[in-house]
Amino acid sequence: MSSCLCNKSYNGRNCDQPRANCGYEELDFEAGIITYPLSNDSNINNANICTWVIKNSNSEDKVLNITFTKFNLGSRMATNCSFRRPNLELFDGPTIEHPRKGPFCGKSLPNRDRNFISSFNTVILRLQTGTSNSTSSSSSSASFDLNWLTTERGCGGKFSGMTHGRIDSPTTSPQKTSSGPLECRWTVEADFGKRIQFVFNHLQLPSAQNAGPDCPNFLEIREGIDFSRLNDTSNTIVRFCNWTSTAEFSAPAPVTSAGSSVTVLFRSADGRASLQEKGFQALFHQVPGVCGGVLTSAQGTISPPMRTAARDELVYQPNTACDWLIRALPSERISIRFLKFRVEAGARRENGVRLKERKCIHDVLEVLDGPESTSPLIARLCGYQQPPAYTSSGRYMRIRWKSDGSVSRQGFIIDFVSHFFAVA
Repeated sequence: MSSCLCNKSYNGRNCDQPRANCGYEELDFEAGIITYPLSNDSNINNANICTWVIKNSNSEDKVLNITFTKFNLGSRMATNCSFRRPNLELFDGPTIEHPRKGPFCGKSLPNRDRNFISSFNTVILRLQTGTSNSTSSSSSSASFDLNWLTTERGCGGKFSGMTHGRIDSPTTSPQKTSSGPLECRWTVEADFGKRIQFVFNHLQLPSAQNAGPDCPNFLEIREGIDFSRLNDTSNTIVRFCNWTSTAEFSAPAPVTSAGSSVTVLFRSADGRASLQEKGFQALFHQVPGVCGGVLTSAQGTISPPMRTAARDELVYQPNTACDWLIRALPSERISIRFLKFRVEAGARRENGVRLKERKCIHDVLEVLDGPESTSPLIARLCGYQQPPAYTSSGRYMRIRWKSDGSVSRQGFIIDFVSHFFAVA
């Protein structure tokens, strides 16, 4: 179906519907433009909130490509847009409960001059121009222009801090001139202490003769977001190879991560062939975790979830991933010491011979000097030897714990404390 862009005063498939200047407007078209304001009447601009719902209800499997061509909401060097009027927010989905981008203000184009690609076929724009009785020059001079087009979903992406979202198999192939392999990667990062659960609406992968470890067509979900270890399958949660729906099982059972971040990897030996299948659609949302989180108290203890084993012995739970972030004041540093440490010693074997060098290939505790998953590694620990004390170089320390499904030991207890750090 073809479409054209109307002028700023009209919308509709035939450009015959007058546009509202502000208030609430629903724009259900394949493509269009929004110009604010439509006139130079400053009284119109002083409305408190203007809302536009942009969607394409005829293309639920497609997304919206939104481009700002003009943006003037306040002073050029505006910061802290949450406390400024006017400002503009974009909600990536059909409700304001979906992830928010912004707010944006000032004179720079939002999203650093790049397009917005939505996650769904609907977005909500909300402009706050001030209080209802505002007559400030910044409110009366607020203006922006944007246009949108409906487009196919891309291949791969990153979802960070989203309470829920959706991942779809690509509907167009990056390889437009050949039938070469197709690979897509998505990363999903939940909040500290949360886990990620995937619910499949459908899954249909291209068939192939080989369904073994070298399966050419698969969808895989694995713990963590370390792309340097994509060939290491030890962190694989689930792998679907040549999966075909049946009358009894139209989609796989829900899948829940052990940690707060995952990588979703889709690979097809023939990109064009994969597009002829139904593909997959997976909804994800955050669920409570059994451990981990952000710790802001001046002192405390950290230990893994425990269970009672044989002879009433307490050991840590198997198949667990915990992620703690200790956050101190800007003028403080964090020190930790181990009150107990007994973790399965994962030794490496070559030709059936156990080597003395520990690789921590089963259960492992990591201490990072900073808040990010890529922060410098202070220590990677396993075994039964009591580790030394460690101190952070800044106000953050991150502690990550992972256990597999084999042997469980007595675990660890870490005592942490924040203390003042004098800058020379």
